[in-house]
Amino acid sequence: MSKKGVGGRGKGERPDAMATLQAANEELRAKLMDIQIELQHEKNKVSRLEREKSQELKAEHHRSSLALTELKTKLHEERTRELSITRRLYYGNMRWS
Repeated sequence: MSKKGVGGRGKGERPDAMATLQAANEELRAKLMDIQIELQHEKNKVSRLEREKSQELKAEHHRSSLALTELKTKLHEERTRELSITRRLYYGNMRWS
């Protein structure tokens, strides 16, 4: 007469079930490790892309600042020329009046 457990299984089935569970557990751990590694790779990619985007924005800001400075300089030079012309015309007309 063989002894059966509560579930109607014999003692011989228990080690097989345990081995199956251990194998499944190891497989799940391996998959989890692969997913964690993939996640870390993706995080690294995102960090790199964010860094590159930040550098691009800084470079664009620098270019814009330079362009603005150049425009301000040109505007100042133009105003100075116009003021000089206006002064010459004004004072020139005052001499002849």
